[in-house]
Amino acid sequence: MSVVIAYQLAGAGTGLLWAACQVRMDRARDRRELWLRGAWLSVVGLALTTWLGWRSPDDPATAAWCWLAVFGLVLAAIDMEHRRLPHPLTALLGLGGVALLALASARLGAFGGLWRALAAAAVVGLVTVAVHVLWPAGFGGGDAVLLPVLALFLGFLGWEHVVRGLTLSFLLTGAVAVGLLATGRARWGHSAGFPAGPPLLAGALLVVITH
Repeated sequence: MSVVIAYQLAGAGTGLLWAACQVRMDRARDRRELWLRGAWLSVVGLALTTWLGWRSPDDPATAAWCWLAVFGLVLAAIDMEHRRLPHPLTALLGLGGVALLALASARLGAFGGLWRALAAAAVVGLVTVAVHVLWPAGFGGGDAVLLPVLALFLGFLGWEHVVRGLTLSFLLTGAVAVGLLATGRARWGHSAGFPAGPPLLAGALLVVITH
């Protein structure tokens, strides 16, 4: 029970983390708006971490899934507003994920999932960096860094989860792109026409919280 409460506290802190990032990015931001929007993020973060905690409180990897949920929400919210995924925040998501998955592997006494997670991140990272170098206008650097981090978490679950999670992420991204193009809110050939971070994160999170 105490472990679940710790996960819930982490989820409730989602809004505070987002607000701290926003203040750092825009010091002139209205504080009242920050608290209101941060409160909504905290509610969503609390709901996700509560679900993860109650579903599998004894799973050593649950802490890593909650870490992904909290930082994923913050990154998605920032990308929706600023159309950028800050590399330091993405790096913190990845480094924290490695540490928590390593601890989970140690508790399980099996490190196969960790090596698979690192391999998945490396493979996806090579592909996304190559695509970004070849097509920088259509595939942003933030997305290129985010995808291998998502592959890290998915890879711990299995290669089929990597395929399933990334496929769902790209399908959601495509659906968002089509919707925005159809409504005239994005244009073909227009760099950074819409933030791809939220649908990419949503696809990975959906696979993780339902595995």
